[in-house]
Amino acid sequence: PIQTCCRPLPSTAEDARGDAVGMAPSTSGQVSSQAVRADLAVLKNVSTEDVAGFRAAARSVAANCRKNPEALARYCREGLLEVLATAVSEVTTQPNLVNSTLDLTLIVAKLVHEAANAARRAAGAPPVGGPPSGSGEDGFSVGDVVLARRQDGDLSEGTVAQRAGDGAYLVMWSDSHDTSPPLSAADLLPLHAGMSLGEGRRRHRVAPAFILNNFLLKTAIPSADLSRVQMVVRDGADVNCTDNDGSTPLTIAAATDAPVRLVQFLVSRGAQVNAAGPSGTALQIAAAQGSVDLVECLLQAGADASVVDQASCSEPVAEMLAAHLANHGAVGDEDMDGTDRVLTPEELAACECGCCTLLVPALVHARVRATSARAARRCLLALTYLAEWASEQHYAQMAPDDAQLLVATLAQLLAKADDSVELVGALRVATHVL
Repeated sequence: PIQTCCRPLPSTAEDARGDAVGMAPSTSGQVSSQAVRADLAVLKNVSTEDVAGFRAAARSVAANCRKNPEALARYCREGLLEVLATAVSEVTTQPNLVNSTLDLTLIVAKLVHEAANAARRAAGAPPVGGPPSGSGEDGFSVGDVVLARRQDGDLSEGTVAQRAGDGAYLVMWSDSHDTSPPLSAADLLPLHAGMSLGEGRRRHRVAPAFILNNFLLKTAIPSADLSRVQMVVRDGADVNCTDNDGSTPLTIAAATDAPVRLVQFLVSRGAQVNAAGPSGTALQIAAAQGSVDLVECLLQAGADASVVDQASCSEPVAEMLAAHLANHGAVGDEDMDGTDRVLTPEELAACECGCCTLLVPALVHARVRATSARAARRCLLALTYLAEWASEQHYAQMAPDDAQLLVATLAQLLAKADDSVELVGALRVATHVL
């Protein structure tokens, strides 16, 4: 459970009813406790050999939290920050998982901080941490260097090329010079002056997103050709796009009895396992068709078994679903116990505090142990972002032994800085913490 370790954020009359100010209720559907715990169980195992499964869980958490404030609340109440702190500390031993772990850490910290600031504004209090460097008060400016979310969920370096109106931005990618579709400010993170992830290698130019998405839905998945699906997703197709009927790549894969490896790939790239099309979720479709292998695959990916009518399933599928529900619990009454509420101001204050007392030491530790330049830069980027708004109040909650260890590790961080840009970033973080 979240412990309130910092002074609560200013509350308003609405908070007495248990609603968090500034985080609008979601209309995208709830995420079950079962799915949340399944994702966190995967993230706890950084030493896993299932790289695709780990990345899928990280993408699932990031996508759910972005789209659904209630999902962010549910993950945080289940211990997301503690899990991330452990994962960040240990992930340098797994080079293939560094990017997904650090990207998720950045995304969660940003969502928590933005929600807390929204609560402050609603209560008439000033926000903590200013707008991104070089931007106006209302967001980013043309020419700002940012870390932006691609359609496949990855964070990549780019430059704001145009303000598209309605709070949207067009970003020119550093590795291809192509321009992104309109992105909201929530999809962007500032890169401080001089910082770079070194993503200078150019990608080949690909087709517009709607063509790629159409090819994925109409050709690649129905053909059951994994290499085709991998190619079009690599080029930018959205694994959560929908056709005119509302079907998603995953529901189409289930309906066409696609190979398990194809479904696993879609999930590993961030496909939402509980997204419903006109015929239901992918699990409902696979269960109705008696696809035992697909049902097992989707359950392992965190699909919600409680939505399936077991009476209409074949005996093997019904037995598998019943066993899964018996082991993991049904979603239903549990999800109506109030844990699907958005974070209250007190909980947001605790989460902001956790970002500093848990994630900052973990990131410093990870930077010192980083074995690649890209991992080192990503660690430093996350640290710099957190240092922009972490306060004395947050650091005061650290245990003395933890604080001493953090200072000692910061000294190692300064000693290991490989170039002037990294040294300036490390000095910025160290000066702020000290």
